[in-house]
Amino acid sequence: LDKITSSMRYFSTYLQRTKPGGPVDISVHCDLVIFELLLTFMEGPGDIMRALMRDLSLAIPIYISSNFLKMDGLVELCAQFIASHLPHFASTADLVALPGELFSRFAKAVPEAKLEELHEL
Repeated sequence: LDKITSSMRYFSTYLQRTKPGGPVDISVHCDLVIFELLLTFMEGPGDIMRALMRDLSLAIPIYISSNFLKMDGLVELCAQFIASHLPHFASTADLVALPGELFSRFAKAVPEAKLEELHEL
């Protein structure tokens, strides 16, 4: 549980109320593939980066879920990933529907030249 509470800070408050060594009931309300990738990130970013490169459509759900779970390192990684693949996401995803905090976070990572390229499309 220490690994979960340190990697997914969302659970830290919840798990502090449980008895040490006692049963823990955690309910997950997201796609199991996404949750599995969130768990693999706790071992290191390599697997999740490979998954993102294979399927760019995973980036937004992972970005939103990792933010909810307070996985700061993964949130930053996703923000950078989305920023570096902005033309793809601008044409396939409704980025404006992202929570303002997440939109701002990846937008800050987009170089001005990339924005100008996008504007010219």
